Amino acid sequence: MATVKHPIQGRPTLTWSNDGSVWTAFTVSQAKYKRGNAYAVRETFAILRPLYNGHAVFTDGSFGWVVTRNNFDEIREFPDYNMAKLYVESLFTLEYGA
Repeated sequence: MATVKHPIQGRPTLTWSNDGSVWTAFTVSQAKYKRGNAYAVRETFAILRPLYNGHAVFTDGSFGWVVTRNNFDEIREFPDYNMAKLYVESLFTLEYGA
């Protein structure tokens, strides 16, 4: 099966989506078909979710936040949502430039 390559135009942007208490960060890039029609390519960059408490109950974030990325080696824990979001935005800036 042939691999589809997206001819990306310019730099991607970071967008956020909220599904209940879980936040997902996406990179959105603009690409063009061969005929010139533009479309957006959206890929998951990171997921933020509240920590579970000691009884394995999903909470409202009072125990902290977890950021996950590509695999289990990239799990980070933060005391609050703002620190977790800042971490994701910093990673995006490092990977895709300012």
